[in-house]
Amino acid sequence: MKYLRFNSFLLSGIFLLGFSLQNCNPDPPDPPPKDLGFLGLGEAKDYVYFKKGTWWVYKNTRTGLYDTIEVYFNLLDTLAEKSDKWRFTNELFSVKSKSLTTGHFYNFYQRSAAVDVLTEPTGFITPNLARREPFEGDIIPFYYPFVKPHYGYNFCVNIKDTMNINGQVYPDVAVFYIKQDALEPDPLNGKPAKYYWARHYGLVQKDLFDSQFYGDTGTLFHSWKIVNSNIIQ
Repeated sequence: MKYLRFNSFLLSGIFLLGFSLQNCNPDPPDPPPKDLGFLGLGEAKDYVYFKKGTWWVYKNTRTGLYDTIEVYFNLLDTLAEKSDKWRFTNELFSVKSKSLTTGHFYNFYQRSAAVDVLTEPTGFITPNLARREPFEGDIIPFYYPFVKPHYGYNFCVNIKDTMNINGQVYPDVAVFYIKQDALEPDPLNGKPAKYYWARHYGLVQKDLFDSQFYGDTGTLFHSWKIVNSNIIQ
């Protein structure tokens, strides 16, 4: 009986000693979130951010029709964001415009944060172009930085090239290929398209392809090409 009691005291002592040692050496606390500072739009702002009063006139190469897009709202703001690993201030924007020909509304904005806060920050921004009132579809026809690898349903197929449209030379043009363009009316909805973005001018041309299968760009259906503009940045 004394032997069992001794063993009980011994086990209790070992347990208390271990517990005391554990309290004396606690696990180190998690490091605080790394401050990444200010993450701005950078040069992407020159391509996608335009102020109220900006307008563009485009001509359809197939029908000869003209369409005027006018900016009626713009917003540039910042947002503080954080996760367990990162803390930063993100630059956000919104540009709303309207087609004076068809009456369609467009909302071009930054759909998500500038970085993926769950993994190593990449610096991507993904402005999203959506047709509104009523909602008819949305795509991401522009992302930054300009890289050629596949990004979702988009490809950056050309980077900062010079482009001549109706005698006007546009420098620093970035061309994005969209596998499925959801902004065209039926039966063209979902066809492949290419968007041509010029620095300080915005969208200068869009090509839509009459594809017979997913991703086919063999047959050009029509293009919308810029013929005039009034840019306010």
